[in-house]
Amino acid sequence: AAYGSYVYATEVPEGYTRTSFYELKPDEVELAAQEYIPPKIQELLGEKVFIKGYMRPDSTNDGLRKGVTEFSLVRDNAECCFGDKSKVLFFDQIAVKLTAGLAADLSMRVFSVGGVLTVRPGNPMQQEPPLVYMLEATHLK
Repeated sequence: AAYGSYVYATEVPEGYTRTSFYELKPDEVELAAQEYIPPKIQELLGEKVFIKGYMRPDSTNDGLRKGVTEFSLVRDNAECCFGDKSKVLFFDQIAVKLTAGLAADLSMRVFSVGGVLTVRPGNPMQQEPPLVYMLEATHLK
């Protein structure tokens, strides 16, 4: 327990704000009003955030397994094959683009990612959700 507390207290790089997939999810009132970005997350747009999640295997740039620079970070691995992609909602994923020479290898482990959080409208013609969270990452562990 002590080690876990130490990691939690020290894992966020200086200048980044911790957030989570739970905070990305609008509540029922916000969803009913079609307000997809919770107020707390609106305050973080354009800011450096730190979040942890899993690399979705079928989302890597050009299907790469090594030297991946773009991928979807998802809140959990759904325990088997990352589950049905159609059940992953917009607040369950972030499109990550690694910068500053960063790259990762495909792995089932938890990734700690930090970077500037933005959002763009989804493209229904490409079966995208109403909006897409994006992270231009400058930190990866």
